[in-house]
Parts: sequence; C-alpha cells; structure tokens
Amino acid sequence: MTELSETGFRVSAGPESRSFVVEARRRDDDGGRWWFCWGGTVWLCEADNPADALVQIKGALRRIGPAQGGPSRETL
Repeated sequence: MTELSETGFRVSAGPESRSFVVEARRRDDDGGRWWFCWGGTVWLCEADNPADALVQIKGALRRIGPAQGGPSRETL
C-alpha cells in the first residue's frame, strides 16, 4: 500500500502485481457519510468499517488478477 493523499492510497497484492487506487469519499446517496471506493465509482463499504474495507479490497485485488492479462491499471 502506498499513500497518495490524505484520502487515497494505492494497493496491490505485491511488487509485480496490478494495483488500483482506493479513496475515501463522501457518498451523497448515503447522507454524505464517508465511504471507501475505487475507480471513483465502485463503492466498497463505509469508511468507519475498516475490516470490511480490507475484505473488499482483497476481493478486488483477486478480481483484477496478475500483471499479465486482465484490465489495465488505467481502467480501474
């Protein structure tokens, strides 16, 4: 994990694997509560549930797969 800003960080499964940015953003349709999301539009979970966020992030890392094949970093 690499911190990019106060509200964003880049995650990967290892040095040779794909990565994506996870952000903490206010979600208007949930009363402005803070949520973790990736790709700017894929909501993971409320930010006050870090254990849930970890599970969701690990699942997303499995979905994007290794560095060869799968979606590019730019599309995530």
